[in-house]
Amino acid sequence: MSTEHPPASAETTRAALLAAIELQIQGAPNATTLLRLAEAYAWTVEPGQAHGASESA
Repeated sequence: MSTEHPPASAETTRAALLAAIELQIQGAPNATTLLRLAEAYAWTVEPGQAHGASESA
């Protein structure tokens, strides 16, 4: 029952991920969740730049 779809472009995937992050922000229950979503957003927008806790480890 598999339907073949062409692979999504990097830009399409990035746009979908950013939209999903924005939806999650609207329902974030606490500051920790918002911080994690902010980190996900930063990685999506600037993947080549240093981000978050992994840089201090």
